[in-house]
Amino acid sequence: MVAGTAREGGGSLKKLDHLQSLRFVAASMVVVDHAIETMVRRGALDTGFLQSAWFCGWAGVTSFFMISGLIMIRTSWTSFAVAGASATFAVRRIIRVVPLYWLATALFALVAASKGQFFTLEQVLKSLLFIPYALPGSVLIRPIAGQGWTLDYEMAFYALFVLCLLLHRRAGVAMLLAVPLLFVVIGTLARPMFPYRDAATPLQFWTDPIMLAFSIGVAIGIFEIRMPTWHRFRHSVAGSLAIYALIYWLCTLIDPGYRLPVYGVGCAVAVLLCTSADTGGNGPLGRLFVRCGDASYSTYLFHPFAIMALSVLWGHSPAALQSPILFIVVGVVAANALGILSYRLLERPIEHRLRVLVESRFSRMPVVR
Repeated sequence: MVAGTAREGGGSLKKLDHLQSLRFVAASMVVVDHAIETMVRRGALDTGFLQSAWFCGWAGVTSFFMISGLIMIRTSWTSFAVAGASATFAVRRIIRVVPLYWLATALFALVAASKGQFFTLEQVLKSLLFIPYALPGSVLIRPIAGQGWTLDYEMAFYALFVLCLLLHRRAGVAMLLAVPLLFVVIGTLARPMFPYRDAATPLQFWTDPIMLAFSIGVAIGIFEIRMPTWHRFRHSVAGSLAIYALIYWLCTLIDPGYRLPVYGVGCAVAVLLCTSADTGGNGPLGRLFVRCGDASYSTYLFHPFAIMALSVLWGHSPAALQSPILFIVVGVVAANALGILSYRLLERPIEHRLRVLVESRFSRMPVVR
């Protein structure tokens, strides 16, 4: 979940506004997922709506992973086998991801403690160190900050990327594409890919087919590097939304256990469409989408707090305002507003100060301006 940038000519980087806007869409789809689930738990929506919720969540996360792989390869294209590049990449990823996630974990632990739920030292350490595990009584692998399960995958791919940067580009790229596929193949020996089931053990977690989303993102990034101006579609985000609508319709026709190829192909097309060389953030709405995309990591981490607060207000609001649709819409707005606030007050200052600290010790690390 990093900023959308593209490499040009002499090595300068250009932000891809369409791709950044898609990060906003992906984060908002995750918010919609959890907002619908909240309404189902409150009895305001039928349980049949959970299928729609899970579609939004899976499509959002899959798109996030593809964008992550895409950005990593594009921003590191000239860094393979360069002295110090691997360490620099690792430090930047840690600075970018870990502090805010640890803060979110602490906040979730405090909320749980206020309700009489306390975590063991082992659970805390596994959550903080991105080691997958299932909480007692749960069949799903989730850390203390539940949405952090995706970061377990992110950090695993970061580790692979760090190793690949030590190699020459051809070998490094081959590993980025082949290793996740190899893991998935190994996983199918213990758990058939179809019908799909959520991972229940660490082995199933690390060999889950969703790991392929990173490799697909890498492949899209390589394609964009080779053909940076392959299209200049001005309405890429609208086109991606149409793709999501199409794959949602297709998913209604397919048994849930067999939807993985639809998610994979559909999200890949949506992401590829947003590699448009056209500048997509000129208008007020475009600029707003880009700003929300910048803050999408904060939105993703902290949106449950917005949903929880809104749920309390919803329960005490007049009957005329207790509309599930209104709750979902306001939830998306509130979550993104909280994300922007967190991005400006926490995420950017923390990242800047840590980079200044690192730059003072390691001259290879440029300071964020």
